[in-house]
Amino acid sequence: MLLLFPLGVNYFVLEFSSEFLAISFLLFYLFLYRPFIDSSRLFEIGEITEDEFQNWLIPFAKPFWYPVTHFRALFF
Repeated sequence: MLLLFPLGVNYFVLEFSSEFLAISFLLFYLFLYRPFIDSSRLFEIGEITEDEFQNWLIPFAKPFWYPVTHFRALFF
């Protein structure tokens, strides 16, 4: 639910508000929200170390690839 709810909110912002605001929300979701949620979930289940968790804010670092490299741990 934490992963899909923001996309639904972004759809409604796009429909009922400006495109600039919707694109801003989408960029926030892709570059800040999603890497943090994925990193925190992987840290809680013990898939990554605390040092790897603290790097979630670095653009295009490991946390941006966690949905690909740790797909089974994140979604199953």
